[in-house]
Amino acid sequence: MRLGCRVIGITGLKQKGAWLTDELGFSATIDYKREDVASRLRELCPEGINVYFDNVGGNILDAALENMALFGRVAVCGLLLNYDQEGPIPGPYKFDQVLMKRLQFTGFFSPDFYHRGPDVNRIMRPWYEAGKLKMEFDVTQGLENTLEAYERLITGKKVGKSLVQLAEL
Repeated sequence: MRLGCRVIGITGLKQKGAWLTDELGFSATIDYKREDVASRLRELCPEGINVYFDNVGGNILDAALENMALFGRVAVCGLLLNYDQEGPIPGPYKFDQVLMKRLQFTGFFSPDFYHRGPDVNRIMRPWYEAGKLKMEFDVTQGLENTLEAYERLITGKKVGKSLVQLAEL
């Protein structure tokens, strides 16, 4: 828990769920492959979700929308479920919740915040130095294996940030 937030992660890998709770200090995780996400969110957040950071879209976003608190906020950073789709992408089926719960939706694109790097570093550096902030990298060797790295990203078969290493350092 950081800055007073209770954090719940959603993953399809037991290894990643354990990493999120045991190493990163998440309050709980939901295994979307084995659990009903909407029901688990309702159980873990009985008063609703105040802030949801969405990397996935699709049915995971719908599960979050139905469990949002009044005046909740949603930051959309990615639409992973749609990256390998062709044709029109369906919007959230629970889109009515944006109105009914007076939700704020904001696109979150990291380059928009690069100028805030010094502010972020000032807050997070002490956490990192104290071992409270951890980072994992899923490194794929060689440009020729980029599609393998992409497949690991899309399927969730990786833990941490996906990187393709082009050369030895």
